[in-house]
Amino acid sequence: MDVCCAAPSALESLHARVRQIEGRHRRAIAVLPFGVIVVDSRLPGGGLPRSALYEVAGGGKSAIARAAAALFAAGIAARTRGKVLWCVTRLPMTASRRLQLAAEGSGAIGIALRCWRRQTEAFDFGQGN
Repeated sequence: MDVCCAAPSALESLHARVRQIEGRHRRAIAVLPFGVIVVDSRLPGGGLPRSALYEVAGGGKSAIARAAAALFAAGIAARTRGKVLWCVTRLPMTASRRLQLAAEGSGAIGIALRCWRRQTEAFDFGQGN
């Protein structure tokens, strides 16, 4: 089945409903397109919305998975303007919420890169930051 012609998913239906509820009062959100039609067409607004914090995860025993996550995050950061802040630590909920609020206030994209070497370090993987 062609990805661009698939029936709308439940998530897409919810996005459409939210846009309908917000109506004309919805503020325009700038996006950072990936430049890949198949990807950009599936994202709201045609790209990665700015003014938000995103989590990129890579871990496990594979150094390749960690490197791929870091390169993905670096590729996004390289396509944006302004300063880049790299933190090397675990990201608690309070700190991630502060980064989210800072991204919303500035219009910047925030990227939290989470990697681990041992499965015991991944106890909160999948938990929303």
